[in-house]
Amino acid sequence: MQFIGSAQLGEPAQAVAKRAASIIGLSMSDRHHWRSAYDALNGWKDAIERQGVLVMHLNRVDVAEVRGIGIAERVFPLIAVNGKDSPNGRIFTLVHEFVHLMLGATGMSNMRLALRARTPEQRTEQLCNLVAGEVLVPGEAMLSHESLQDAPDVADWPDETIDDLARHFHVSREVVVRRLVILGRATSDFYRQKRRQYAKDYELAGKSTGGPMPMSRRIIRAIGQPFARIALGAYYREAISSSDLAELLGARLKHLPAVEQLLGGRNVLTGGDR
Repeated sequence: MQFIGSAQLGEPAQAVAKRAASIIGLSMSDRHHWRSAYDALNGWKDAIERQGVLVMHLNRVDVAEVRGIGIAERVFPLIAVNGKDSPNGRIFTLVHEFVHLMLGATGMSNMRLALRARTPEQRTEQLCNLVAGEVLVPGEAMLSHESLQDAPDVADWPDETIDDLARHFHVSREVVVRRLVILGRATSDFYRQKRRQYAKDYELAGKSTGGPMPMSRRIIRAIGQPFARIALGAYYREAISSSDLAELLGARLKHLPAVEQLLGGRNVLTGGDR
């Protein structure tokens, strides 16, 4: 794949971010057409899958344990995001794990952040976070946003401004605040304060599983469209048996017609309404 090994630990985050954004190929004008967080999640997943990456969902793991996994294989590199996470959280994880693939470094991300990156693993996580932030919220685009115009260079930004920026870039509020700090528009103390606030908000919100989802849609959401098509292709070429196909789909074959119908229609990877 063109991006495997195309970044190295120790490179400036902005240089890696520029390369990652070029590979993924989503311009800011492309993103402005998205109307919701699920539109954005679909858009990022589609773009990353077009680079030959398999994107799947983890459905039975707590977000506090695992937010995502990146497996840097050359033939079928894979990213798995936690289906229990918010759409904006999954978007950040997608790009974070994509950077893992660029580094050729298989990794697993969670919600625990090291204050100081001392080990190679911690430095890798730090770089992946910095690059994902720059890809999702480009510095130039953020600094030119109307919310930051005619405002103090460094400020304790009101929640309304942070929420506006989060909606505009389809990221979490924490990512917005972290970007403000990196761009010199907020202090580290302000970030720590908001991070504590958002952690409490997350706990109070509880776990949202959404409404019921048809089994065929759950299958595609879990394993992704590309993998589903690969499995079906192997089955129809008689390279695998029906029991093999059922195991790969994670479901009984009675759901196969509905799965095929979805694969022939609109993109339903994320499980969110458009």
